[in-house]
Formats: sequence, C-alpha cells, structure tokens
Amino acid sequence: MKITRIKYDYIIVGSGITGLALAVAALEHGCSVLLLEKDSRAFGASTQHTGLVAPVLEPSGPRLRRAMYTRDKWLELADPAGYWTSGTGVAIPAYHRSEMAVLEAHHATGLYQTTLLTAKKMAEKYPQLNSNGLVGGMVSDAEITLDSGKAVYAIANWLRTQEGCDLHCNELVVHAETGKVHTLDGVYEAEEVLICNGNDACTLFPEVFSQLALRTVKMQMIRTQPAAAFSLGPAWLNTLALSHYEPFPMYAAYREMAEYHATVYPEREKHGIHLILTQNREGELTLGGSMETGPGLDPFNRQDINQLIVGAARRVLKPATGPVKYVWNGMFTETADRSELVVSPCKGVTLVNGFGRDALTTCFGFARDFLQVYR
Repeated sequence: MKITRIKYDYIIVGSGITGLALAVAALEHGCSVLLLEKDSRAFGASTQHTGLVAPVLEPSGPRLRRAMYTRDKWLELADPAGYWTSGTGVAIPAYHRSEMAVLEAHHATGLYQTTLLTAKKMAEKYPQLNSNGLVGGMVSDAEITLDSGKAVYAIANWLRTQEGCDLHCNELVVHAETGKVHTLDGVYEAEEVLICNGNDACTLFPEVFSQLALRTVKMQMIRTQPAAAFSLGPAWLNTLALSHYEPFPMYAAYREMAEYHATVYPEREKHGIHLILTQNREGELTLGGSMETGPGLDPFNRQDINQLIVGAARRVLKPATGPVKYVWNGMFTETADRSELVVSPCKGVTLVNGFGRDALTTCFGFARDFLQVYR
C-alpha cells in the first residue's frame, strides 16, 4: 500500500456536484484539493436530474441567496469547463383558481424574477401550451437548464486541469480519520476531510448516519427522443411540483390547492407525481417525475408511473414528445428537517450530505458559505 507524500488542504470524497462545488470553492481560496471517486465518474443523484436550476423554488433567506449564486456559477463555469446551458427560464400554468392564488402569493413576495400572466397572455406567449381550462400562470426568468450528467462530468474533467487539484477515479475510500483517508490503493493526508458521497453515506461512519434524520427518495424519470422541429421554450412545471418545495405550503391558498389536487389527481398524489419538464441541446425532453420515500425502496421502474408522468406532461403541453429513449430512477438522500447535513464525527472530518432535490440549485452557494465559515 502506498502512502502519498503530498499533504493536501482538503480531501473530498465523492465527485458528485456537492464534492465538485466544494473543490471549486477550495481552489478559489487558494487551497490544494484531492478528489476521490469510487467509480470511473460520478453516477449518483446529481447526474440523474432534470437539469433545472431553479431559484424560484427556494425559500427566502440563505437558500435563495445560495441558489442565485449557484445559478451564476453554473453560467460562469460553462465556457471554461465546456458544458451547455440554456437560460430560458421556467413557466408554471394554473388550471384552477387555487393554483393561481398560490402563484400570485409567491409573486407577491417580490423576491423572485417572476411575472403573472392571464390565460390569454399565456396562450399567446406559449402556443405549445395546452390552454384547455387554463386560468393563468407565472413565468420566472432566473432559471437555467443544463444536462446535469454532462455538466458534472465536464466540471470534473476541468478540475483535473487546475493547478492544486488532483482527481483520482476508481479509488474506493474504506476509512477516514483525522488527517488521513485510507483507500484500497493507499493512504492520503490532508488538513481537512470532507465526505460527500451521497447515497453511499452509510459506508463511512455508519454509526453517525444511523442516528440522523435522513430519508431516501426515489424519483422515476423519462427522457424522450427529439420531436421534429419542436422547441419547448422555457422549462415547465405543473402546480403538483410546488408541494415538494418549501416556500409554497406557507401560503394561505396552498391548503385549498392541496385539497383540489387530492380530489382531482388521487393517483398522482399517491406516487408523488409532478411535472418538471426540460429540453436539452439535442432536443430531447426530460420528464420528472415521481417521488416515493420510505424504507426498502426497490430499484425497479413501473410502467403505470411512467404513464402518469406522461399524462401530467400532456395536461400542460400539446402532444409533442417523441418515443421514449430512457427510463431511470434517481435515488437521493435528504434531511427531514433542514436544508443540508453538516456533521463532524471526529476532528478534521466533516460529513456533507442531505441536499436532496436542491443540490443542483444550491451547491455552489453552499460551498461558498461553507468555506467562508470553516476555512
């Protein structure tokens, strides 16, 4: 077994987006970094995403500030790292008065780059929209879309070229302690060790994770082949998606909307079906998804859930999806009671996890704040 002669400022375990964002922030602070990835590249939750970076879904305060910083950082790194982004924003149509009331309440906070539109204006602006029963809608200009798997891979490859950063793939970490990380290939030393290994969290310090309020979420996703000459325009959400994000349940109109959804969409409610719809550079549409939680989540995709997801898309958009190209599920870990998990099981070792569905939207902002506090 080799022992490295290089002592890094940071060793970061995991090259998903949380680990990469922390590596970028550390380099900006003039620190040296070793990234350790157990696979040939990251294949976790941050690569299984719709690719929507959505500040409009974040609550006011630190998380919204982190989201706006993260959005800007994705755009800043796109050219040097070589990945695609699209700044087309997001649109959310309303088909019931309670849905529109929730959108109006969100817009009224004045915190977001949003505009409310009447049904007529929505239909005129977005001819691809299914206007049957439309009440109105809200659009937001801050959101960007990227191909998350390709973007994460591109940033990892870009970091390889940066002075002060080493990336070792196919190197499994089996133990971490103060000042050291042990892999199957050797021992590495650092001032600080950050464990950012997502759903593999329990493989290191299982005794710590067993005491924490974490849950695993399974989200089934679909990607279709490009439909000829079809442009999605903005990313699209339906109002069922709002129940999965923190700001919206606080509004007075939310209760009526939730009761309406439970009555009209009982099967969608049962499986957490909602719509987040994006289009990548190749014209493919990514549809998410379902949201199931609990112990013993199986790895299998269900055709009835696929049909519910496609049905949700067709309620919002006129049929324009091509044949299904991929179906997959993403498993991610999130906290039940706070926006992220930051725990130190021993001196110089920090577990960073639990971002769940918000990782792509808040990662760089969190990393900036973390380095400012802990460095």
